[in-house]
Amino acid sequence: SLSSSSSSSSTTREAGRGRAGVEDEESESESEEEIVLEDDEHMDAGFERGVSVGFEDLRMVLKIKKKKKKKNGGAKDRVILDGSVRGEARPGRMLAIMGPSGSGKSTIVHAIAGQIKESKRISLSGSRYVNGEP
Repeated sequence: SLSSSSSSSSTTREAGRGRAGVEDEESESESEEEIVLEDDEHMDAGFERGVSVGFEDLRMVLKIKKKKKKKNGGAKDRVILDGSVRGEARPGRMLAIMGPSGSGKSTIVHAIAGQIKESKRISLSGSRYVNGEP
């Protein structure tokens, strides 16, 4: 429904370049705002649809093979997630994970989703919660 209101907004702008087009845009944005506020009221009243996912202290270390350690002058294991990661994704809310290339954005999503399993080379620690339960 949001995309249909966006297309009607652009149609209004194209058809009525005068004051009427501006009034239509203002009233449309006000109604969208009312819809968002109405949704927030339901969320505050304890009415939730969906699942909340919490995570904290996520740490992931990639163990470097002995051969590569010697080759790289005794390089230490590579820390992928440093344990300072904490957050919560709640129903009806947007969660943004931002950072530069190679900073571990995809890795944290995979770790939260449980798609990364511990192995001889991967050490993974931290807590994940679904609806407040471990």
